[in-house]
Amino acid sequence: MTVLCLLVMCNKDDNKDVAITAISIPSSVPDMEITGTVEVTATVTPEKATGTITWSAADGKVTVTPVAGTNGRKATITAVSAGTTTVTASSGTIKSGNLSVTVKPAEGGEVAITAIAIPSSIDELEIDGDAEVTATVTPANATEAVEWVAVDGTGKVTVTPVAGTNGRKATIAAVSAGTATVTAKSASGTVTSNSLTVTVKEEEATPDYASDVAGTYYGGGDVTFTELVQAILGVPANGVVTNMVITLEKVDNNTVNMGFDADVSFLGETFTECELTVSPASSGYELTGEGKMPNPVEGQPDLNLFITGSLDTDGKLTLEIVADGAATFTLTAGPDAPGVDYASDVEGTYTGEGESYDGFYTMLDGDVTDITVVLVKADNGTVNMTLNAKMPMLGTVTIPCQLTVSSDYELDGIIPEFPNPLDETDTFKVIFTGSVDVDGKTIELLIETDPQRFTVSLTAVDAE
Repeated sequence: MTVLCLLVMCNKDDNKDVAITAISIPSSVPDMEITGTVEVTATVTPEKATGTITWSAADGKVTVTPVAGTNGRKATITAVSAGTTTVTASSGTIKSGNLSVTVKPAEGGEVAITAIAIPSSIDELEIDGDAEVTATVTPANATEAVEWVAVDGTGKVTVTPVAGTNGRKATIAAVSAGTATVTAKSASGTVTSNSLTVTVKEEEATPDYASDVAGTYYGGGDVTFTELVQAILGVPANGVVTNMVITLEKVDNNTVNMGFDADVSFLGETFTECELTVSPASSGYELTGEGKMPNPVEGQPDLNLFITGSLDTDGKLTLEIVADGAATFTLTAGPDAPGVDYASDVEGTYTGEGESYDGFYTMLDGDVTDITVVLVKADNGTVNMTLNAKMPMLGTVTIPCQLTVSSDYELDGIIPEFPNPLDETDTFKVIFTGSVDVDGKTIELLIETDPQRFTVSLTAVDAE
């Protein structure tokens, strides 16, 4: 009886259902073509589990059919449409991970687009600004490319597809102010999207403070030497600054390059250059900057300069320059050159010849002929120059520029943006340096470009 009971109990355990505690399926299968099939297996834990496996697909790109007689442990996946989807297996609340399936378009076949939707509007763009937009296609697995079309209105934009997106994304770039219309279409041209209106804002003008302060200023001031400099040079604490010429040349809309040329007590003629930042003030403009100045003590490193000042609405320039460890300059200048009228001494019409060389464009190298330089006084320290000359390849050119005239009749001037006669997309800075022999009425002028395009040196004599 005991043996019989044990046998009966064992048979009861063998017939009892064993629950599934985990399901494992492959994470992927090889890419499939439409109508292709592949068989996959679900592995259950524990092995003797008796539960049934149910299969499901995330969308209609594939169908999944359990293999008969396997209690769902095996299933056949059939490819329906192109794209990527996932398949899972489950038993009650127990679920497997995702199996990724990629269905390729049929050989030589393309899934056509039946509809395209794009945004109807985007945020306003500034000129040279851009924005990325997306085209949503139907069906989602369409393989046909999307093309973009921009139609100018009062404004202009360009549209460039984003690489690697089959035209599904594009970058809209603003060219000119106004409105323009953008649409997307299928490569076959049979489907067109809704319209996207793009508004490009007018470019806001940047205040040009530098042009307002640019010019030449004349004056003088006081200088106070530090005790260390007094001891080394054996000079009194206080001195004067005379024959001062300050030039302010525009670098950009709020920056000028300052040239400072003056006679300083106990030091002689002093010259330095540095950049100053220009900002608006309640009455005129404020100027600040830092630079370097040669040390009056031979063999010592240059002095650091700390510069603050202002230019009022009457054209009065005041500056304080602190030369670290050496001196403090308190300066006042105005637009009228005192004393000597340097401009009148050099004005006139000069003719001569020159040479163009060291050019980026080698075809411009050669003789420069038929030169006429006209200098007309603007104020006591400034002349307006008009240069006419015949250059290789270019023929006759005319270049106007304002030049500063220093006490030793040196000439300096700059054209910040000069159009390149050989490339309409290019501009460069033109820098003029030279001098006038007022006794011999001869002018020597060097014209350089930045970046380098050509260099011209010329000599001309007063035509009278």
